[in-house]
Amino acid sequence: MKRILFCTLALLITLPLLGQQRIGHDPLAPEEADKLRDTAMEPNQRIKLYVGFARVRMDKIDQLVADPKLKNKADQLHDLLGDFSILIDELADNVDMYHGQHWDIRKSLKLVIEGDSDFQVRLKKLSPPDDAKLAADVEQYKFALLDATESLNNNADDARHTMQEQNELAKEKKLKKEDDQDHPKPKGPIT
Repeated sequence: MKRILFCTLALLITLPLLGQQRIGHDPLAPEEADKLRDTAMEPNQRIKLYVGFARVRMDKIDQLVADPKLKNKADQLHDLLGDFSILIDELADNVDMYHGQHWDIRKSLKLVIEGDSDFQVRLKKLSPPDDAKLAADVEQYKFALLDATESLNNNADDARHTMQEQNELAKEKKLKKEDDQDHPKPKGPIT
């Protein structure tokens, strides 16, 4: 009897989570993926692309929020927030990889830091409003919003820390430039 109760409870807890996952979903459009593949050997350009892709998702989120007539707004916001979170995590992975290989990514890190600050302000606007009807809609994408906010805050902290380390490495002349012929091009994820 306890086992049946436990299994039922476990199923009830995990069922909503299974519905939230989009199995096999790629947050990138095919043309965006092509652009990333083309810049696999250009750390600064690749990081700039990720910031741009995240900005496109954030702009779409803002458009959804501003449209009072739109149906299924909460579901669409949930999906866009999930895509945004994935892109921010991929951005962070690329920054870590290129920094670990001592590539000079200070120019693109500046864009990351500026973008993160802008995104943080914009995500805060999605917090539950005082209006009870609107607050009910927020419940449908609350976890996606929390995940996106956490990913973004972690990325912002890491980018600032990485910028400090990059500046120290630059003083010591230990950073590789993309146009430096003496160093091999970076290797890493192609997605």
